[in-house]
Amino acid sequence: MRVWELAEQLRIPALAVIDLLRAEGEHVTSHLNHVPGTLVHVVIANAPRPSKTDADYEPQPPTKAELAEWARWRAERDAETRRMRRRRPGPRPVTLSQHWDGDDDYYDPDEDFRRQDEASTRDITFYAGVKAATVRQWVKRGYITPIRKERGSHVFNTNDFLTALNAIQRRRSYSARPRRRRAIRQPAMANNQFEKLHRVYPNHLLTLTQAADIAGLAPATIRSWIRRGHLKPHPSSRPRATKVTVAALHNAIHRR
Repeated sequence: MRVWELAEQLRIPALAVIDLLRAEGEHVTSHLNHVPGTLVHVVIANAPRPSKTDADYEPQPPTKAELAEWARWRAERDAETRRMRRRRPGPRPVTLSQHWDGDDDYYDPDEDFRRQDEASTRDITFYAGVKAATVRQWVKRGYITPIRKERGSHVFNTNDFLTALNAIQRRRSYSARPRRRRAIRQPAMANNQFEKLHRVYPNHLLTLTQAADIAGLAPATIRSWIRRGHLKPHPSSRPRATKVTVAALHNAIHRR
């Protein structure tokens, strides 16, 4: 048992237990030291009376004032929660389509939409199968133009909308143009000529532009070869005037 455990059991400060153990000749320096089993009963017998009784540790029942304060705080919190969750009701959806009374055996809503002169945003979303946000984007981009507003909703001419919808669908199905590819660089020197140059002048120095023209590559590719160690530049090269030998370029091309 440690000093703090015995002090908590006796409900006295840990310093009081340490003083009792020191009085018995025990070397104690911290509340984490162990209490010998032979001295536990000695400490219990000589321990002072606890400053608090068991009743002091029992939770006290709340008073009427505390209960009233808690009820008031709870009511304010619930009211604030309801206020934050409450949303302003928006306008009722506007529709200009005629309600089907069920007299006809067959009812085609698309045909009914095409026959009416005007259409609201809700009618368009039902006919085109899109969301109201999509219709608002069409208006913002100028694809369709409303003729008026009714109870906060746009109203469109049906024929104008059908014409615009056909144009929108054609743009959706329009295949993009093929990506233009870069022209393939042709080597400025034929393979047999480069082999002859390699045999006759292997130590001839070339700039990066000349090396790229001979290999039929871009200068950036030659610089990448040098950076990755595939092509070793000549020792006489400077930062802005890198040069390579014909032999080094020949070996790099054949390794690649």
